[in-house]
Amino acid sequence: MTLKTILVAASGGTASDGAVELACRLARKFEAHVEGLHIRVDPRAVVAIAADGLGAPMVGGWIDQIAAESDELAKKTKEAFDPATNIGLFAERRCLAHGLILRALGDTIAIAPPLIADGATIETILQKLAVALDETLLYAEQNGYV
Repeated sequence: MTLKTILVAASGGTASDGAVELACRLARKFEAHVEGLHIRVDPRAVVAIAADGLGAPMVGGWIDQIAAESDELAKKTKEAFDPATNIGLFAERRCLAHGLILRALGDTIAIAPPLIADGATIETILQKLAVALDETLLYAEQNGYV
């Protein structure tokens, strides 16, 4: 059996990290393509299961609160950083410091790997990018941007 495409579902929780990492490892092993599917859990379904046997007013309040928090989190994850923070430029400079050449386009990072690259080269690129993004996240957290 040949794997061509691996679909990985991610909800943004901690389990998503492991799922994405595993999908990438399998893709490298089988020379496959990874496609991501972001799943946003409906809080009403979670509350209905968790609140089995509780009164309707209490459950309704939970649903409203969780739905509002879920909407706020979804909105925040789609917000761009304030351009004045120069987060993209900081990430670009951290990548350069680790020997990875890329281009920051606002909050988007454009990577142009060599046209001919083996698995080890791609792995090195991803490792350097991961270190640079971890440093960028730390910088953003220390400066109150996230």
